[in-house]
Amino acid sequence: MASVIATMLHSSSGRRNFDVVKLENNYPSVASQNKIPRASADIIQKRTNEAIKAAIESNSEMIDKKKEIQSFIQHINITCDGCFKSPIIGDRYKCMFCPNIDFCQDCKSLTTNQHDSNHPLICIHDSRLYTSSIYVQNISEYIHLNTHCVYCSVSPIIGIRYQCIPCGMNLCEKCEFLCLHDISHKRLKIILPE
Repeated sequence: MASVIATMLHSSSGRRNFDVVKLENNYPSVASQNKIPRASADIIQKRTNEAIKAAIESNSEMIDKKKEIQSFIQHINITCDGCFKSPIIGDRYKCMFCPNIDFCQDCKSLTTNQHDSNHPLICIHDSRLYTSSIYVQNISEYIHLNTHCVYCSVSPIIGIRYQCIPCGMNLCEKCEFLCLHDISHKRLKIILPE
């Protein structure tokens, strides 16, 4: 075992005293460790570089394939409300509050000028996979009769209704999204009218 010599500075009553202290070092020095032969180190380095290169190529191929697939995805019978292109090719952005409001990738960034900026847009990569999702259906068909939103007073609530469990109050989807009610309260998300 190797020893390390350290000096400690003591300050007492304005005087500086120096002590020499020996500390035990339980770690072997680098020089005493087994060394890897140069040929083995070169092989390890070469294999590591090959693995990194393969991973980078695989990742770039996956990105290229994803872009190619997205360019072929068409949202049939969907018209962009920004540029009126139909069908929308690539990602589709649907307003979660307004029925029948969709934007293509190009017009999505321009929605602040064309649509209410407080309305969230959901990104849909492939409409065929989301046909049963509540967010791509026409939620204006879901009318919750004999209910009203306690914040915006809309009555009846159309679309998804949220009911606060502790308070029993109903909120429309927009007021829920804007977090107008106490966010620590748990809510029921009610899709189908009773």
